[in-house]
Amino acid sequence: NKPTCKVSLPGDFERYRKDVESISVLFKLYDDAGKSVPSGWTLTGATFEVEWPKDPQVASSIRSHFGARRFAYNWALAKVKSDMDAKKENSDHKSTPWTLEALRKQWNQEKNEVAPWWGDNSKEAYASGIADLVQALSNWSSSKHG
Repeated sequence: NKPTCKVSLPGDFERYRKDVESISVLFKLYDDAGKSVPSGWTLTGATFEVEWPKDPQVASSIRSHFGARRFAYNWALAKVKSDMDAKKENSDHKSTPWTLEALRKQWNQEKNEVAPWWGDNSKEAYASGIADLVQALSNWSSSKHG
């Protein structure tokens, strides 16, 4: 039962904490020396290990959920880009706000058309992809405006 994938998170672990703890039920945390670290501790670096499931159906389901997350991220990014282009052409264009609530509502209105297979995965897979984009857009916007 040796884990098959090690991911190193160098530097200030606090930058990664939210992401790691959102999936901590799947992973064990280790300090740089390889000692197991309980969740909630402050770390300056961390490594976590993952054992890929041997059951092909479980592995397929995990891939599907990660794919759904990425699909929703890309869908939301395309929506934002489309809105930005439309706004350049027509200043009266009503864009979807760059919030989780607004983009998720738009997703729910369009998901049957753009992803008829959406029900094969948890709705949270899509929500987390959209949330990732909202954070990325916030970071990008902050970098543009100082």
